[in-house]
Amino acid sequence: PGTPVRVDAWVPGAMLYPDVITWAQVDPADGGGYIFGGSLEGVLPPAAPPPPDQMAGYAGNWIDVNLTLDVVTAYQDGQPVKMMLTSPGRPGFNTDTGLFAIRSRFTQQNMSGPGYFVPNVPNVQYFYGAEALHGRYWTLPDVVAGTSADIDENGVIQDYDPPQVADTGGVNRGVAFGVPSSHGCLGLQLDDAAWLFAMGAAGVPVDVHYSQ
Repeated sequence: PGTPVRVDAWVPGAMLYPDVITWAQVDPADGGGYIFGGSLEGVLPPAAPPPPDQMAGYAGNWIDVNLTLDVVTAYQDGQPVKMMLTSPGRPGFNTDTGLFAIRSRFTQQNMSGPGYFVPNVPNVQYFYGAEALHGRYWTLPDVVAGTSADIDENGVIQDYDPPQVADTGGVNRGVAFGVPSSHGCLGLQLDDAAWLFAMGAAGVPVDVHYSQ
C-alpha cells in the first residue's frame, strides 16, 4: 500500500491508461495537486458512514451509496451489515443521486453503449435508468480493445468473441475499486455483487448521495 491521501474531488484529465480520464484532486492537507486515478485504490472506512436523514430509522432492507467515499453499505432490518467499495460513474458520466428502488434484476446480462460492449455482466440490479449495481470482472483495456475493431461504421457489433467471466478465475483486474471509472453504473467486486444480489429484491430502496 502507498501513502493514504484524501480526495477532495474527482476531475477529468489526461488519458494515461486506456479509457481512464479520472484524476483525483488531493486535499491540500495531504499536499494538494492531482493524482491519476489509475494509480489509486479505495479504502473502506472503519465504520459505516452515517445514512442520509431521509433513511435514518428506516427499519427494512435498503442500500446506501455514498459517492463521496465510493462505498456501498447494505442495511438489513435497519442495521448496516456489509460495506463494499464501488467504482461509480467517472467525470462526465456521474452516477445520478436520489432515492431510488431496485426495479429489475438479472443474474447475467450483456451491457453496451457508445464504443463499448461487455458480455455476461453478473448480478445486475437496475435502480435508475441504465444505472445498476453489478459485478465487474473486466479491465477497461479489455472493453476498449475488444470493441474498437468489432463495431462497424454503423455501430453494429461484428464477429465479437467476448471474454467470459470464468476467464478471470474470479479475480477482478484493472482500475481499482473506489475510483470512479464507469459510464454511471456502480461496479462491485464479484463476491460483493453476488452477496448484494442475494440480499436484494425488487423494490428495495437505493439511496445515492454525497456525504452530508
